[in-house]
Amino acid sequence: MGDGCQPVAAEHRLKSSNELRWPAELGMSHRRGGIKIGPLSKPQGAKMNRTVIGFGATGLLALAGLNAHAALTTYTCTHLATEGGHNIVEPYAINRRGVAVGCCSYSNQFSSGATLWKGNGQTVELHSLSKSHSVSYDVNDQGQIVGYGMDDVREQHALVWSDHRAVPHKLIPLPDGVAPKARALNNKGHIVGTSGIVNNTTNTVHAVLWRDGRVIDLGTLGGRKGQHLKRSEARDINAAGVIVGTSDADRRRTPHAVRWDNPRTIVDLGTLPGTDLISHAVAINSTATIVGHGSYQTGDLTNVHAIAWHGGAVIDLGALPGDGTSRATALNDEGVVVGFSRLDYLKERAVIWYGLDQPPVDLNTLLSAGGCIDDEGEPYPLHRATSINSHNEILVMGMVRDFAGDPKYRIFRLKPVAR
Repeated sequence: MGDGCQPVAAEHRLKSSNELRWPAELGMSHRRGGIKIGPLSKPQGAKMNRTVIGFGATGLLALAGLNAHAALTTYTCTHLATEGGHNIVEPYAINRRGVAVGCCSYSNQFSSGATLWKGNGQTVELHSLSKSHSVSYDVNDQGQIVGYGMDDVREQHALVWSDHRAVPHKLIPLPDGVAPKARALNNKGHIVGTSGIVNNTTNTVHAVLWRDGRVIDLGTLGGRKGQHLKRSEARDINAAGVIVGTSDADRRRTPHAVRWDNPRTIVDLGTLPGTDLISHAVAINSTATIVGHGSYQTGDLTNVHAIAWHGGAVIDLGALPGDGTSRATALNDEGVVVGFSRLDYLKERAVIWYGLDQPPVDLNTLLSAGGCIDDEGEPYPLHRATSINSHNEILVMGMVRDFAGDPKYRIFRLKPVAR
């Protein structure tokens, strides 16, 4: 997904992993074949003996201890409308009660509005610091919401809304901090995100945790040495307070997926096998299964696949047949993963993995009669799945192009129905 309801970036072809840096771009390559099994690339300063498990054209390799759904389901589709006819929408999260958050804007504007959709589909434009840019990234089961917004002088602040009716509260940045951004929270109200750090020796961004009225710098890989140059980002936190995200792993700023078991302990989750590859962790569930994406090599080309970390293994989740790129964006406590698979920018499809030992399934093929239709009766192919809750309700984005070839986006909520 983009950041802040801006149009999704144009297609980008990669020639080497040096072009696949931070944030990760989505490239194109030929489909890989076969099943990859080999050692994980060694994380920074750690001794490891881990296994990489992948899916290829020849079949599946099951991961013991994870149960896939016995049978596929079908989904009903509800359009989550926007106020004012916005044509750029980005859905980010859905909680246990079916409340969703994201942001809305127009393609000819560089600002957006933090938005909430109630369980009944009603749209609520959240209060912000000004009429300028704001984004809501996550909502917990108590209805607390986090994101960021600009004030009247265009200064960025991390924000938390106690509920959808409230005026947001500004979260404090780090000392010498600028432009903080809140990305996720758990049901205890612990919040993670980023804060810029600017002083005489530092100009970087660090992952942070807001807890008990304090802001804590989570640091980067490699300890204190070089932290003033390295970047990190916290993307999710589970009920136990385990945090996942990304940190630069070396002086070349190669991003690696990381886990913080506590604010002082950072673990490099590593990458798929290869040289100079990257990885990003974006979500964690209550069983500490982590999903994200990472680069892999096919000949001279480097591409991106959805990956997961579970029980000491890194799992290449693969892509739809014929696609070179995939990303996992979220998972629930049952281990059901959602995201998207991509051949190119014109062919991107929302997908679901019913377990870490299962191949991706195109959600467009699982819709009940009628598919996903907006309030004007126009059908929308499902482009990306961005969140899934404990009831297996899925937040998705659909896209069509208008007569001028410009994209139009709509948000839908999928509800499972036993087949």
